[in-house]
Amino acid sequence: MQERQEFLDRYFVFSDSAWEPPEDYSRKYGLVEAIRQSQLQADEKQRILEEAAPHRPKTHEAVEPISLPTMAVPKSAGGTTAPQSPQPQPPVNTPQPGRPNLPRTPGMPPNPNRVE
Repeated sequence: MQERQEFLDRYFVFSDSAWEPPEDYSRKYGLVEAIRQSQLQADEKQRILEEAAPHRPKTHEAVEPISLPTMAVPKSAGGTTAPQSPQPQPPVNTPQPGRPNLPRTPGMPPNPNRVE
């Protein structure tokens, strides 16, 4: 055991040079990939610089407002006929005396007690 420990100490622990594995050229990329990687790094650096740059404050320039539609002119006021506004319709769910007006749930069959 003492010899083994001396061997390990001599070749691994007290060695001055660092051990490096042999180069595996099957896992290396070539010149075109090196160019592509450098371009990707340059693009990333440019993106980071653009994000870090101060932005101009957003401004709002006022524009002329949109004009409102003209109101309908009554027939007696002028010679032109303008479309009249629709008259309000009575509510659809008017309860009748003696019949409850229950709300209808979607997907349920019509309630015979409901007035529609």
